[in-house]
Amino acid sequence: TAGNIVFSNTLNNNQTLALTAGTGDISFGGVVGGGTPLGAVTINSAAGVTATSFSAASLTQSAGTGTTALNGVVTLTGALDLTTATIDINENVTTAGGLVDLNATTLVDLASTKSITTTAAADSGTTSGKIDIDVSGTGTVNLAGNLVSTGANHASGAGSTAGIVTIDTVGGTIAVKDITSSGGNSTGVAGGAAAAITLNTGGQTITLNGNLTAAGGTGSSQGAGATITVSDAAE
Repeated sequence: TAGNIVFSNTLNNNQTLALTAGTGDISFGGVVGGGTPLGAVTINSAAGVTATSFSAASLTQSAGTGTTALNGVVTLTGALDLTTATIDINENVTTAGGLVDLNATTLVDLASTKSITTTAAADSGTTSGKIDIDVSGTGTVNLAGNLVSTGANHASGAGSTAGIVTIDTVGGTIAVKDITSSGGNSTGVAGGAAAAITLNTGGQTITLNGNLTAAGGTGSSQGAGATITVSDAAE
């Protein structure tokens, strides 16, 4: 398959959507899920993908050769799982505790003042999903915005555990702003535990432009903190 797929107008309805463009591009020109969020959206293959505001159960891209640009707010109840050459995130991304898995060969970029946030639903007792960013070859990670993983708050039980945050490159640099892993808060019971934060470039430079925080949630006792590992020279 080698053709462009273009959605010029709004897409609504709680239905699954599977797309295969091959060497073509996929463009979501209108709001996706603005009235009723879509179900699971799967992009089997595409060169470039462009989207504005996007609400769905999940968004998966299995293969790509160009840039996937998320230019509007992304709201998902499940996972965000992207595999392509370049991932360019220019607005806030929020999942309801779902996995965020970003796999690129050249660049993962997050715009300044924006964030990727995964927080499990309140009172669910559920651990939040991981934030896992992997870039192969000499590709780089440039996060001018923030990463936040928070365990579920709980009104009557213990707070939940945050998701692990991991950023790995093979031979490229990493630049990050604030990364926060926080256990969920509780009312009268123990707070949830934080989860580990790990940055690894395989011998390149890591630039820290903000704070790395792994703190337990509040409650009758504070939840446990977690290990922060910066595997290479930081500046």
